[in-house]
Amino acid sequence: MKPAPEALPVVVITATVIAGLLAAPFLLRIRRLLTALRTERDAAVQESARMNARYEALQEETRHLVFTRLPALVAHLAHRHVPVPELAHLVFAGTEVEQTHTAALAQVAQAVVAERHRVGTV
Repeated sequence: MKPAPEALPVVVITATVIAGLLAAPFLLRIRRLLTALRTERDAAVQESARMNARYEALQEETRHLVFTRLPALVAHLAHRHVPVPELAHLVFAGTEVEQTHTAALAQVAQAVVAERHRVGTV
């Protein structure tokens, strides 16, 4: 027996409703996962921006050490009234960056003084 053509819309609507009801939990789960992924992505973007800013500051601080602080230190060793500048970025105060830069300054000062004693200019 052939189904009546009038029943076709009812069958299609019923099948669509059943499919929608079965898919609803999956769609809600996907929506929650997408929200969580977006939140995670936004946090990663913020962290990346923070790390990039710190990297730029570190590069600037290292340039400051090489082109400003070290020459000032050498001048200070010869002329005590010449000041040696502090860190350019106070965010590095008390960090390993400051400790390392201070150690580099101390090593250079020690080498300059030792060389001056060696050649007899002190």
